[in-house]
Amino acid sequence: MDRKEKMDRITQMLKEGVENVFSSENYTNWLKTMGKFHHYSLNNQILILMQTGGTASHVAGYRKWQTLGRQVRKGEKGIWIISPMQFKKESPDPDKDDDIMTLFKAATVFDISQTDGDDLPSLVQELTDDDASYDAIIDRLIDFSSVPVHFTDDLPNGVYGSFSPAEQCIRVRENVSRQQKLKTLVHELSHYLCDNDKDHRDSRETMEVRAESISYCVLSGLGFENIGDYSFGYVAGWSSGKELPELKAVMQDIRDTADKILSAIMPQ
Repeated sequence: MDRKEKMDRITQMLKEGVENVFSSENYTNWLKTMGKFHHYSLNNQILILMQTGGTASHVAGYRKWQTLGRQVRKGEKGIWIISPMQFKKESPDPDKDDDIMTLFKAATVFDISQTDGDDLPSLVQELTDDDASYDAIIDRLIDFSSVPVHFTDDLPNGVYGSFSPAEQCIRVRENVSRQQKLKTLVHELSHYLCDNDKDHRDSRETMEVRAESISYCVLSGLGFENIGDYSFGYVAGWSSGKELPELKAVMQDIRDTADKILSAIMPQ
C-alpha cells in the first residue's frame, strides 16, 4: 500500500470514527483514550481508539520501544497514526525567509501490550481513591485556576457547584465527599475555560456535554478508577442531526481543555 492509499484509508477511518463515537460505550471509550493520550491530536486519539477499541495504554514507534529496552513481538500489527513532516522551501526572493512547509504522513506505533522487555519506569505517581490523593489533585486544580474557588454550602438544593461569568468565580459545595468535590471542581473549571469565551454561542446542553466530558476525561487520565456516576447515554440524542464539522469542533474543545488541565496538574 503506497502513501496516498494509506492516507485515504486513514481519512475514511477518521470520518467513520467521528460518526460512530457518539454512542454511550464508544463515547466513554473515546474519553478514556483521550485521558491516556491527551497530548496526542484529536485525529490520532480517534485513530488509536478505532484500531484498538480503547484498550491501548501506552504507544510508541518500533525503534522507540527498542531504546526503552522493549521489543515489538514478531507478527504484531501496528497502529496507524498521522505524523507531521516539516521541510524548508527556499524562497526565490533572497530578502525573504524560507517557508516552512508541513505535510502529513502515515506512521506506525505499537501498544506496550504488543512488546516484551524491561519494565517501564512509572510515568505518573500512582493515584488511589483515598483522601490524600483527592486533596492533592484538588489543591493542584485550585492553583491552576485563574479565578477564585470558594467552597460553600450556600448553593441551591441539589446543586454541587457553579461558575459565575459575572463574578468570575467558581463555587463548590463544601459538605460533600472529596470525590464529589473533585468531580464538581473539574466540571466548573471546564465551564470557565470553555464557556467564558465570548466567541462560544453554544446551547446550554452542548455546554454541559462538554464540561461533563472533560471532567470524566481528566479524572480517568489521572488514574482514578472509581470516578463517580457518569452516564453518557444522552450523547446519541444530543449529537443527532448535527453535522460532522460541528461534532468535531466540540470534540476538539474537549480534547484541548482536558489536555490543558491534565498537563498543568499531572503529578511529576
